[in-house]
Amino acid sequence: MAMMGLHFMGEVPFREVLITPFIVDEHGQKMSRSRGNMIDALEVKESHGMDALRFTMAGSSTKGRDMGFSMRQMDEARNFQNKLWNIARFILTNTEDLSPHATLDGQPLAPEDRWLRSRLSWLVEKVRTELDRYNFHLASDALYHFIWHELCDWYLELAKLRLQGEDVEARTTCQLVLREVLDTVVRLLHPFMPFLTEEMWGHMGGTGSLAWADYSVPHPEWRDPEAEGQLGRLMELVREVRAVRAEVGVPAGAEVALVLVSGTGAAEMSTMFEPAVRRLARAAGVRHEPGVRPPAGAARGVAGEIAFFLSVGDLVDWEAVRTRIQRDLEKATVERGKLEGRLANPHFRERAAPDVVAKAQAEAEALRVRQSRLERYLAD
Repeated sequence: MAMMGLHFMGEVPFREVLITPFIVDEHGQKMSRSRGNMIDALEVKESHGMDALRFTMAGSSTKGRDMGFSMRQMDEARNFQNKLWNIARFILTNTEDLSPHATLDGQPLAPEDRWLRSRLSWLVEKVRTELDRYNFHLASDALYHFIWHELCDWYLELAKLRLQGEDVEARTTCQLVLREVLDTVVRLLHPFMPFLTEEMWGHMGGTGSLAWADYSVPHPEWRDPEAEGQLGRLMELVREVRAVRAEVGVPAGAEVALVLVSGTGAAEMSTMFEPAVRRLARAAGVRHEPGVRPPAGAARGVAGEIAFFLSVGDLVDWEAVRTRIQRDLEKATVERGKLEGRLANPHFRERAAPDVVAKAQAEAEALRVRQSRLERYLAD
């Protein structure tokens, strides 16, 4: 192609060449008809869709390594597509009454709005940077994480408080932020999922083809470390309260009082974020009582710097709980020991892929946190 371009056009047709990794199956075997591990693209089109295939291939294209491919990855990509469609339907349904003349200019933003826009600006910069470097797997992973674990798991749940509330101004602000984030992620996702995003673009009222629309650009002025810190504390508190409830066996539908005893951010969690904590942590109430001693039978926890307890009352059989916790603690200790043994082995760190090492480190840290929580229960 380079020689043809020079011969007929008198110029080099391209300056950069991307060599894709070698595609293998989930067991690392070369795909061949004799092995029976070939993937029929036409069958995949019918069962999962070409966008799922495209997103899977982008997410597997790590530089310098074979590209592992499995139907499990295809299933995850299809689930992600369904998630995207449901997000769009939720946002469009809840913004049908939004005035076309409404704007965020001069509107006071809630902490979760500022957090989302800050994260969105980071996402745009991250995706554009990784695409420029041909790191398609890092770009697709950033999109997946933001959409599934930040937008869906947190912002949409927080948004329901204002969408279902009576404050018209707060509801309008939330609607505008939702439309803004949907427009941004659809543009960012278009190179990875062109068919789905084109369909979503039409439902959003976009003019012309999305392929010709401007790609999203970062907004450095949206970056907000303060809001990210506030929401980080909220998420850590909710996660830990949920973990404590699960560990001691509080019934899923039961609401129990949450008392924050100490720590940076405890006061704002019981005031500014009280409705959010109640909704996300299934708390009957959230109180800040500095220095108070937990009563007998309370379930204690620590989220970052915030110490708290749950007044579980007669909802928990503590004798049975302690027996189970002792067994779970022994199991977690053994599992953590195995992981840390692998991580301490220099051969493992040298030979294993970086993502495998990172996964082992994350699992070891999660076990360490759980061990600390279980030990705290037994010490009470």
